[in-house]
Amino acid sequence: MIETILNNGVDLILQLQSLGDWIYAPMTLITMLGREEFYLLAMPILYWAVNATLGFRVGVMLLLACGSNVVLKWALHLPRPYWYDPRVQGLAAETYFGAPSLHSQVPASIFGLIAATFRRAWIWVVVVPLIFVIGLSRLVLGVHFYFDVLLGWALGAVGIWVFVTQEAKVKAWFEGQKVADQIAVVFLSSLGMISLGALVLALTGDFELPEVWISNALFDHPEMESLNPFELEALISPSGALFGLGAGRIWISSRGGFNAGGIYWKRFIRVVVGLAGVIILWQGLGLIFPKDPDLVGYSLRYLRYASVGFWSAAVAPLIFIRLNLAERG
Repeated sequence: MIETILNNGVDLILQLQSLGDWIYAPMTLITMLGREEFYLLAMPILYWAVNATLGFRVGVMLLLACGSNVVLKWALHLPRPYWYDPRVQGLAAETYFGAPSLHSQVPASIFGLIAATFRRAWIWVVVVPLIFVIGLSRLVLGVHFYFDVLLGWALGAVGIWVFVTQEAKVKAWFEGQKVADQIAVVFLSSLGMISLGALVLALTGDFELPEVWISNALFDHPEMESLNPFELEALISPSGALFGLGAGRIWISSRGGFNAGGIYWKRFIRVVVGLAGVIILWQGLGLIFPKDPDLVGYSLRYLRYASVGFWSAAVAPLIFIRLNLAERG
């Protein structure tokens, strides 16, 4: 069954790639809308300069989608098309498993949540084609099968439904807790996501990458040197950011909150100052902290991403308020 799906997927990708080299540049550009870097920058902008509540909700959805995607990738451990069949051109270097597609699940989750929030038909008219084209780009670039993309879209739809139907209940319960207890819940939830991933890794511990997958992948991208799709850091990053974002939102809310409104030149300055802090923490700590796959390395990675989340949700807004670039609320 799986082999049939993969073979049919290869046939579809070969047809798309036979359309000509002209298609690769626009698809490469479009696929960037699904990258971690894009959302790591776009989500804080939404939080600081558009709507803090919506920005926080989108941030939570993003990080939960990323975490669940990693866990499911480990559970299914299915190949990328260019790993599986050397006829497929792998036009992007990918070291993680293919299914489900993160570039399909995350846009479906985030853009779908925004559309569901505003409930405007024109937003859906914009969002649905955008989600489709991002998923299509992954097929053209040879890094996902159609199964991966469809599964990502389905998970995004389920994520939106769960979020929208359960948000009010969770929020009502959460706001009834003390601040310290709220932060503890967020921290334990982030550790729970890591623990779930560790359990899946333990259950798939005897799985070994087929040599043909490795050789095919490295033939297209020799700069990768090796494949390591079971890297725990892939789950630690969203887990740490989730804790930092949640703790920061709780902390700033307990001190009067933050209003993303205001005149546009102030919003612009907020974005410039805020993104400078994100880049310093994200890239700067990434250069300083060791990346060893051990407890120290993983702990510092968690701290790095938690710092980015806390800066985005709390420290940057507090600075904006102190500099009279924003108001509480």
